[in-house]
Amino acid sequence: GLTSMLKRVDVATYEVIRSVVEGNFVGGIQTFGLENEGVGYALDEYNQALLPADLVAAVEAVKQNIIAGTLQVPEER
Repeated sequence: GLTSMLKRVDVATYEVIRSVVEGNFVGGIQTFGLENEGVGYALDEYNQALLPADLVAAVEAVKQNIIAGTLQVPEER
C-alpha cells in the first residue's frame, strides 16, 4: 500500500521512562493504541503527494471514530 502502519514503540518507551522519572510507574501490561499515539500510519513527504486529501480526511475520520468508541475494531487472535 501507499501508507504503512506504525507501531510507535518510541511513544511507549518514552511514557514508561517518564512515569519512572515522575515516580508514578506501575508495572504490568500497558496498551498503546490510536488514542495515545501508540500506533498510527505513515503520512510523510514520501507518500503525501500520492494520497488524495479526501482519502486522508476519510482515514482521519475513521481514526477519530475508533478513538471515540463509535467504531469497534475486531481484536486479533
